[in-house]
Amino acid sequence: MTDKLNIGREAAYRRLRGEVPFTFGEAAVLSAQMNFSLDRAVGAVDFGNVLFRLSFNDYHTALEDYTGVIDQDTLFYREVSPDTDAEQAIAGNSFPRMLYMRYEGLTNFKLFKWLYQQGLVDCSTTKFEDMKVPDALLQSYRDLLKEAQLMPSTTLVFDGSCTKRWVNAICAFRNMHLITDQSVEMLKGELLQLLDELEEIAVAGQFRSGKPVSIYISDMDIEATYCYVAARHYRASCIEAFSINSLRSADPGMFEHVKRWITSLSRFATLISCSGELQRIHFFKRQRAIVAELEREGLEPSPEVFQE
Repeated sequence: MTDKLNIGREAAYRRLRGEVPFTFGEAAVLSAQMNFSLDRAVGAVDFGNVLFRLSFNDYHTALEDYTGVIDQDTLFYREVSPDTDAEQAIAGNSFPRMLYMRYEGLTNFKLFKWLYQQGLVDCSTTKFEDMKVPDALLQSYRDLLKEAQLMPSTTLVFDGSCTKRWVNAICAFRNMHLITDQSVEMLKGELLQLLDELEEIAVAGQFRSGKPVSIYISDMDIEATYCYVAARHYRASCIEAFSINSLRSADPGMFEHVKRWITSLSRFATLISCSGELQRIHFFKRQRAIVAELEREGLEPSPEVFQE
């Protein structure tokens, strides 16, 4: 509080003891920096309003801001993962970052695709191979991957398009001559490695860190990617938007909505971790067949390629 409000220690204690009330300006600063609703704090009727925030919104400093977001998420996981009651759940139509961030090529392609869609790269002169990712961001990827897979409980729900979306995007960028055949082959290899790793996790029912994970394959299409994190003293939800960005909320009502939705999706899904062997074999066989489509030059991408 002393840092956020730029006040002395004794002044902070007087406010905490209720001897001195917070000014409206101080309350606004705390609300913005600690991500809570002033309406809810004072018990005001909010008429169903929910406070969301974007992970980052200054696209002109995208790489620097993205590194900061990754570092904040890493610190968050580091704080909550020791809680034995902590859990996370993700339901979506693409692989979550805790899986693909292990692979530098896939992670860089996801970032390049986002930069292209935001108009932040001049594609008349810049191709995928020209993009240089800062070493600090690469290290942040590794740190987040490690911490995210240390959560005591993880639930992942995918639909059948989780690989197809990657293949569609890669084909589209190849057809626009924004990526070479050599890089396509490299990304194809990393997609196959990712599927191998995911199958290994599904068979074992745990990450390589030894922490348990439940993997479901949805029989229905999942329109977006939803996630929540819960610990003894913390609850938050997130809806991914704009590819690598996300809408985040600490609102308790929104947390319950997202949790119920993910639970509902899992009911229409098949558990393939430590069970559902036949369905698991068929799922990974289909996903590898989709990756094999990258061998066909000039393959037309599906219409949903830019709908992530």
